[in-house]
Amino acid sequence: MKCKEMPSQEYLAQLFRYEDGSLIYVRSPHPRKQLIGTVAGCKNGNGYMQVCIDGVVWLQHRIIWKLLKGETPESLDHRDGDAANN
Repeated sequence: MKCKEMPSQEYLAQLFRYEDGSLIYVRSPHPRKQLIGTVAGCKNGNGYMQVCIDGVVWLQHRIIWKLLKGETPESLDHRDGDAANN
């Protein structure tokens, strides 16, 4: 099974901004425009924050890394042990 390629940094910047550990919608990925300016995503069953982009669910800490650093992380560690801490 082939993994879906993570969206580009440019595309992520069109959708989100990073603010105080959260992804904030700058463009709504849905027809519901009221999402603009709100916190994106939700917690999954393992306590990680996730967000759906074009029908694919991504862990937010990976999206934030790509958004800020421009590279796809191989692995990331939540040093403080808090899976929801981005």
